[in-house]
Amino acid sequence: MDQLVRAGALRNYLEITKQLGLNPLPILRAVGLSRAMLDEPERQIPLATVVRLLEISAADSGCITLGLRMAESRQLAHLGAISLLVTHQRTLRDALYATIQYRHLLNESLALQFEDIGRNVIIREELVTGTGEPSRQCMELAIGVLARVCRAFL
Repeated sequence: MDQLVRAGALRNYLEITKQLGLNPLPILRAVGLSRAMLDEPERQIPLATVVRLLEISAADSGCITLGLRMAESRQLAHLGAISLLVTHQRTLRDALYATIQYRHLLNESLALQFEDIGRNVIIREELVTGTGEPSRQCMELAIGVLARVCRAFL
């Protein structure tokens, strides 16, 4: 069974790729997506398709920071239904635990773990695609979004 992700994961993809000089519509079609699909943030789309889309777009544009650029403008509200739950948590740790508990509503392929080391906490995020394909852009997008969520919460 394909791993699915919210189409909202591709928020601002069209704008960023246009800024980089690409026409994103033929790339979307080539991987089996459409602009209309991106207009429905709660729609579930295959993760493998998102990985291919971002890797092709990064290669075609020569921009190795595509995923990070997409993450720059993310806000808590862009997480969909989970954002309401997250904003009502007492601590960042509680907010991240809530994200872990309800990750199936966001992206089942993301794994978050915490490791306490004295007064410090290490947050580990892993993207498990199962495709064997390079997924640098998706991983950097995920890390960038996590950083934005942490920053917004704090």
